[in-house]
Amino acid sequence: MTKKVSYNAVGLKVTLECVDNDGVAIPLTDAKNLKIKLRPQSGSTATAVVKNATLEGSGADGRLYCLTESGDLDTIGDWLAQAYYEKGTYEGHTIPVTIFTVVANLDGT
Repeated sequence: MTKKVSYNAVGLKVTLECVDNDGVAIPLTDAKNLKIKLRPQSGSTATAVVKNATLEGSGADGRLYCLTESGDLDTIGDWLAQAYYEKGTYEGHTIPVTIFTVVANLDGT
């Protein structure tokens, strides 16, 4: 079941785990330029929200996170998330995953 979050939630911790094709965590201890990109799933032409990310703990388990700010989660519906990192000669993204569903607040915002 996909997690549900409020429209325009501020301070929401978005955590991703970077894994290889076998599902094994990629250690990010020495990775640089950590980013998390967020985008509504329904709008393939929507511009991604790009957030600087921080390692969760030592990074040995491949986990990184960011916090949302006002205006980040501005579209109702399912959202995709994707990590970007640079490690050694690798510079690239993880596979996008549906991370949560943004739902409207009772006052319509």
